[in-house]
Amino acid sequence: MCTNLSSKDYEAAVKENAKYKCPTCDLTSKGDLSSLGTLMTRLQTSLKCDIGKVGDNVTELKAEIRTLKERIDENTKEVTELRASVSFLSEGYEAHRSKIQQLETEVNKINHHLESNDSATLHAKLEETESYSGRSNLELHGIPQLPNEDVYEVVRLVVSFFGVELQLKDIDVAHRINSYKTEAPKPIIVKFCSRRLKQEILDRARAKRKESNHPQHRIFSQEISPNLIPSTPVHVNENLTSYRRALKTNKQLNEARNKQATHISETRDGLHFVASHFFIVRFSF
Repeated sequence: MCTNLSSKDYEAAVKENAKYKCPTCDLTSKGDLSSLGTLMTRLQTSLKCDIGKVGDNVTELKAEIRTLKERIDENTKEVTELRASVSFLSEGYEAHRSKIQQLETEVNKINHHLESNDSATLHAKLEETESYSGRSNLELHGIPQLPNEDVYEVVRLVVSFFGVELQLKDIDVAHRINSYKTEAPKPIIVKFCSRRLKQEILDRARAKRKESNHPQHRIFSQEISPNLIPSTPVHVNENLTSYRRALKTNKQLNEARNKQATHISETRDGLHFVASHFFIVRFSF
């Protein structure tokens, strides 16, 4: 396309019938109408080509705008869904937060109730329940553990020494338990099917101990069986709760037991008795 030929130069060239040279298209011709028509034809063709390219660009631009709009719509939809999810989570959080606050309030009420005067009654009931569940139990201390032993047969052996013959059906369960005295044999705890049988065994064991020739009226394991080695002192005790066990070793009770007026200090069915010349004191809960 010739864009460097002004209308003034064109008129001068036609009037003088002169030759001219377009610096753009290098067209050399006389200034006649045929040359002008050729120039206009080429100009129209170039313009149509450029207009077509612009149209293609506009079409591509419209397609890109359409794609961008679709992406914007998708993003808008995702943002809307995210807002709904955040709103739902926020509502759930508030609901759980409310429940947590309610639970904290209830826990504080329970703690306050336990710290009040009613806690003593509650502890007493728990203590009584625990003690009642162990009233058919005995603890055998100082029985050496034999290789591959049958605890039930060991219990029968020990009890027979005290003059009570047991059947396996008389024992509900028997097993050894851990002890804080690591150097001593693990104690055996026995739950009998009858509280009466348990009390009979305990009374026979206490009587047997009083009959002992030992200065401290002790019974040793090898007296029960030569296989129970090494020889260790044997004790048969009630299965007391930790609180009642502490009461049994209470300093004041021990002092009362050591006084001349005191004859007996023992437990029976988890209850403590201290007898003197004048009265019997029963410690219950």
